[in-house]
Amino acid sequence: MDDIKRALWAHFGVGRSAEILELHRRRPGLITPYTLDYAQHGAEAAARVDAATGRALELAVQEQLDRVLARYDALVLPTVGATSFAAGEDYVDTKLVVDGEELDHFSDASLTPAFNICSAHPVVAVPSGWASHGVPTGVQVVAGKWADTTAFRVAAAIERGVRAGCAGDRRPVVA
Repeated sequence: MDDIKRALWAHFGVGRSAEILELHRRRPGLITPYTLDYAQHGAEAAARVDAATGRALELAVQEQLDRVLARYDALVLPTVGATSFAAGEDYVDTKLVVDGEELDHFSDASLTPAFNICSAHPVVAVPSGWASHGVPTGVQVVAGKWADTTAFRVAAAIERGVRAGCAGDRRPVVA
């Protein structure tokens, strides 16, 4: 997990952080707190982890994913490993707690970085139901390298199953 987090921050820091921070400097208030926080963390990471080290971390994570996905047609897992935020709640202002432990950063609960930045495996996000407080939930389907069709077929099957189990066309309530 530490390698994935370091790879995430190095990737983002070397990539778009400086551009986002410059835009924020020129046009304050244009960038959401969520994106601004990511850019600031990324810029800090870029000062500690150079591009070559970040890419090496990404490749190491990719090799681990390749080994797992060589044994399975697809993986289905949550997009976030924590209770969702309430509608309108700001990610930056709210500390997430997982198993009684406060996370350093809201991205620490995210289960997407390994697939978003460290692999060539297709990923499809699909609705999975509703949290107890009415917010929609989702899962991600990750398939083997270049197996886009498999990812889409599994996602479609999940979506059909969720739709069959839901009454009507529910929408989250936004206060």
